[in-house]
Amino acid sequence: MVARVDQKVVEDGDLLVIAWGSTYGPVRQAVRNVCAEGQRVSHLHLRQLWPLPAGLESILRRFRRIVCAEMNSGQLTGILRSKYLLPVEPVTQVSGRPFLVATLEAAFAERLTRTSS
Repeated sequence: MVARVDQKVVEDGDLLVIAWGSTYGPVRQAVRNVCAEGQRVSHLHLRQLWPLPAGLESILRRFRRIVCAEMNSGQLTGILRSKYLLPVEPVTQVSGRPFLVATLEAAFAERLTRTSS
């Protein structure tokens, strides 16, 4: 069985936020808020991690910067880095509490600032 990427993602952009699991709501809202400020940011939410979806690499390579938001120590980030040899940056939290939208917005804004300099 081959998993497919069935998410809507803009063609390319400055930042792709890839996430999975319980991060969906906060990541989606943070991406919406950053996009409302005029930034080109996309959100890709994986529904399964194994096997990784077919076509994922072609999506990842269209973005200047990739961030992986995870509620752990960054295991998916490590997998994406090693499989696709891309500089995926982690945004992690291991506090037992969900991400705050403001925390994610700040992390995305910081990555976008580094992209433009």
